[in-house]
Amino acid sequence: MSTVKRTPPKKKQTDNPRQIHTSSESDISSAALTSDLVKMNRNKRPRSADSPQGGSTLDFQNLQNTLSSWREEQDSKLATILADIVEIKTQNTHIKESNDEIRKTNEELKVSISFINKQFEDLKKEVEELKRERQGQQRNIENLERKIMDLQHKSRSSAIELRNIPQENAECCNTLTKTISKVVEVVGVQVSDYEIRDIYRLPDENKVSPKDGTKT
Repeated sequence: MSTVKRTPPKKKQTDNPRQIHTSSESDISSAALTSDLVKMNRNKRPRSADSPQGGSTLDFQNLQNTLSSWREEQDSKLATILADIVEIKTQNTHIKESNDEIRKTNEELKVSISFINKQFEDLKKEVEELKRERQGQQRNIENLERKIMDLQHKSRSSAIELRNIPQENAECCNTLTKTISKVVEVVGVQVSDYEIRDIYRLPDENKVSPKDGTKT
C-alpha cells in the first residue's frame, strides 16, 4: 500500500524583520524589586502643621464627658432596676401575707367542714336510730291491734244486745246506763254500774227503730 507524503508548511515571513520576540515577567512588582535598573519613588503627602503627633487621639475632656454621661445613664438604669426590685419584693411580701391568710382561712374551713361532717354523721346515726325505733313502734302497734281484735272477739261472749229501747234527747253513756239499770231491775237481775264496761247505741240500718247494745 502506498503512503501519501505531505510537504511541510512554509515559514511565515514577518512584515518587520526587526521585530524580536521577548518573554515577559508575570510578577512585575517582584521583578522591579529584584532589578537594579528599576528605581521606584513613593510620593507622600506632606504633613500639616496642626495635625496631631503620634496618630489621632480623642480629646480628654470629651472622653471624660462621654464617660460621665454613660455613668449617669447607667446609674439611672440601675436606680430604675433597684426600684423595680423593691416593688417586686413589696408585692411578694403582700402575696405572702395573702397566702398566709388564705392558708389560715383554709385551715379554719377544714376544721369547720370536719365539725359539720361529724355533726352530719351524728344526725345520720340519730335518724337511723329513730327509724329503728319507729319500726319497733310500728311492730308494737300492730301487736296491740291484733290483741285488741282478739279482745274484741273474746268480749263478744259477754256482750248483751237490747232492742226496742226508746231513744232520749241528748242521749249519752250515763243516760243509757240508767236506762239499762231500770230494765234489768224489771227483769229481776242485779247489775251494778261498775260491771257495765262499755255501752253504746248501734245505728239502725232501716232507721225504723233504734237499737241498743250493752257490754257487761
